[in-house]
Amino acid sequence: MASCLVAAGVFAIWALRDSDDDGDGAVAASGAGPDTHSGHDGEQVLEGCDPVAYHNTMMMFDPFAADGLLDSGCPWPYDATLAVAGGQENPDITTEFVPRRYAEIFDLISAEQYGMCSVASLPDETVNGFVFGFQVALNEAGCADGVSTFDVVLREYATKAWRDSAAEVAAADVIEPGAGRVVVLGRWVVSVIGADEATVDAFADQLVPLGGASMGG
Repeated sequence: MASCLVAAGVFAIWALRDSDDDGDGAVAASGAGPDTHSGHDGEQVLEGCDPVAYHNTMMMFDPFAADGLLDSGCPWPYDATLAVAGGQENPDITTEFVPRRYAEIFDLISAEQYGMCSVASLPDETVNGFVFGFQVALNEAGCADGVSTFDVVLREYATKAWRDSAAEVAAADVIEPGAGRVVVLGRWVVSVIGADEATVDAFADQLVPLGGASMGG
């Protein structure tokens, strides 16, 4: 029971926001117009995105808001000012470059009864194809004391080439030192980082049936 207390609270909030959502977190289609629209602080959103709704979403950005943008049909990447050229596709990474919903990860966390200690947006700069991402701190035995034992870091990339390049960098940073596992899933590079190899492997292995490709094996 204790192992699910934090996760249950997060999912209760998630469910409440979902049931109350009248589209505030989703970007509405804007209809005819130029290829880009001006958003907040000079941001440019692609045709098909409402810049006001986009700005409102980004003001309270979290995994729920990210899924709302995805469900809205807003073209990827959402900010048209992001540089997408560059990177290098890896033919050995065969998982499709397709959008995935963060709800899938939280459903897995809930089903496996991991204690969820925190969820935070990544502060990484939007360079080298990185668009946004989140870090989820977990404890397989529950998080009543607020201490996590491993982290799941999900970074989302603008193109397959940048995703594949980032996966190789992540593998070098995480796998080779023995600090965790890297799984490529959709547009994400997922790093599962922790000191206990069995715990890390247990979580990472559950991403493979979802369509993930495990780096390094």
